[in-house]
Amino acid sequence: MLKCMAGILPSSVNLNGVALSQISPSDRAKSVVYLGPEFSDVYGVTVSHHVISGRYPHEGSALWNWSKKDQNLAYEAMKRASCLELKDRFLNQLSTGECQRARIARA
Repeated sequence: MLKCMAGILPSSVNLNGVALSQISPSDRAKSVVYLGPEFSDVYGVTVSHHVISGRYPHEGSALWNWSKKDQNLAYEAMKRASCLELKDRFLNQLSTGECQRARIARA
């Protein structure tokens, strides 16, 4: 069901009364996030960069520059996910639990 809601598998699921097939992937990404158990090693990416990249669906441009608002929202997300102290560490250096908290903050 979660994979259907995230648009990974085809379905006839509705989100707020609208068929998921009628919602663009960008708009769906603003409402639904799927965090599967798999996560490949990512080298050279800090937790803060990983978390702020989760703002991309809200900005809609590949040439987007992070604003102060994006930085503040990422900071708050890291606080809520209890990973603010990890912000300058690289993802590939984190424990599984720490990495999961960073992924939750990004979502």
